[in-house]
Amino acid sequence: MTDISQLPMALSSPFDHVFPVLTVAQVACMAALGRIRPVRCDDVLVEEGQRQAPFFVVRSGEFQIVQSPAEGAALVAVLRSGQFTGELNMFS
Repeated sequence: MTDISQLPMALSSPFDHVFPVLTVAQVACMAALGRIRPVRCDDVLVEEGQRQAPFFVVRSGEFQIVQSPAEGAALVAVLRSGQFTGELNMFS
């Protein structure tokens, strides 16, 4: 199995440093290590304040990170194919 931390990241803009895009090979490695789960519109993957947030990789489509409606709902980011939730140090 390939060590995903050794695969190069596809970084091309300052936005990509905050929300990097995994290469096709990295997404394939992640799929082999996790489980594929379908997600529908309006599914909530992580609640604000949740202590242990799961790690998600977007394989296709997109999902939105939004600020809590209690805080005045606002779009924080849109993650697209190859992007992931969590921190980059999860790969090391």
